[in-house]
Amino acid sequence: MRTRQSVFFISALCSLFLSSAVFAQERGQRRGSGKMQQLVQRLGLDAEQIRQFKTIQAQKRQHVRPLKRALKDKRHEMRKLWQTDTPSRDALLAKQAEMDHIRHQLQSLRLDTRLAVHAMLSPEQRQAWVHLMNKRRGKRNKVHKRRGTLRDESHRAPHRGDPASPEMDGPNSVPYEEESF
Repeated sequence: MRTRQSVFFISALCSLFLSSAVFAQERGQRRGSGKMQQLVQRLGLDAEQIRQFKTIQAQKRQHVRPLKRALKDKRHEMRKLWQTDTPSRDALLAKQAEMDHIRHQLQSLRLDTRLAVHAMLSPEQRQAWVHLMNKRRGKRNKVHKRRGTLRDESHRAPHRGDPASPEMDGPNSVPYEEESF
């Protein structure tokens, strides 16, 4: 009886593992190629535009990867500066400036990429592209709003001096009433 249960348990684990691996592989394939297929279909891109778009994306990735790696390194260096007994304000500000410079470069690359894509599209395709970008931005904002509800004022503990929360003078005092004008 115990052997039968062990065999059943092991076979169930194997099937679960294999099905999750297949699902992950399919999901990974859809993630990259699905977006491109969706873009081609919704914008009506021709073969030349597809080639241009792929070239633009490859160039962007080629420049973005080292910048993201550098930003990660700068964050690590910043953490090390904070871990010292007496962090230097000047060193922290200098490191922050380095990080800001890298972020600015990343923003410039995003802008250049969007301009390149914009230039290769027809006016009708641009309208469809703007619609897709707004729809994507709306979904992203919805997620941020949903996450933001956890940080909403109503879920926050009152903080002394916070204009959103009432001031308390002592343990038995009543919150002040704002005058209405």
